[in-house]
Amino acid sequence: MPGRSETRRNATLRTVYRLGWRSAARVPWRVVRPLTRVAARLGRRHDGHHVRLLRGNLAAVTGRPCPDDLLDRALASYLRNFYEVLALPGWSPTEVVRRVSTVNEEALPVPARWSRCRTAATGTWPEPGPA
Repeated sequence: MPGRSETRRNATLRTVYRLGWRSAARVPWRVVRPLTRVAARLGRRHDGHHVRLLRGNLAAVTGRPCPDDLLDRALASYLRNFYEVLALPGWSPTEVVRRVSTVNEEALPVPARWSRCRTAATGTWPEPGPA
């Protein structure tokens, strides 16, 4: 059975997620982008466990010490993804398709390209195979 502080923490997290799901889609990207950059720099300065772990992972992947600007970009990317998780329920199918991109999409066969759009617009994952 969870303790009282854990129960309170879980209730707080649920409240934060509910508020995010209700309001994040209304926050324009021109506001979100600078906020994620500032939050990333603050996170780097805080240098908590997860930030140090990310710095170590980036150093392992690149084969050299992780510079602050790379860590800032990685943290900003994580924060942008978190914003999108909160905003997604409020986006229309058209908005989802507008925001989804695929690297090298032009190299995919046409049915696969349309499958991505259908998947993004409907929020369903098609069975493997042609669209």
